[in-house]
Amino acid sequence: MKPEPLLEGNGYQNLPFRIIVADDNDQVLDLVSRILSSPKYSLALGTNGIEALNEFRSRPADLVITDFDMPYMNGIDLASHVKSLSPSTPVILMTGSDAETVREKALGNGIDHFLFKPFSPKDLKVIVEAFCWSSLHWPPGNF
Repeated sequence: MKPEPLLEGNGYQNLPFRIIVADDNDQVLDLVSRILSSPKYSLALGTNGIEALNEFRSRPADLVITDFDMPYMNGIDLASHVKSLSPSTPVILMTGSDAETVREKALGNGIDHFLFKPFSPKDLKVIVEAFCWSSLHWPPGNF
């Protein structure tokens, strides 16, 4: 049996790569949305962990990017819920808080990577592309 071709219609298999982004700061959501604006990605945005979790339950994502400190449900609790539903879904935790404090609290709670604010557009793109590539959804492309 021949393997399916890697490149199809829009250039990549299994596109777009679905990403849920949760942050209670509208400016951060807007920034992430603009940075990841590409036919390669389908973004769902939420202003807290509960919105993001409900979105994930209704339509699972390939990647979850979440703020640490949000109302109703913080990013670590969101990560724990996501991992209980889909252990292989990577979760990136964004935070402006002290690195050591956050790492200590996040240990063992399903965080796959940290992104410390402020971050550059390039940092976000490189991290997201690395998770896309590692999931074998599609090869890394040019940004």
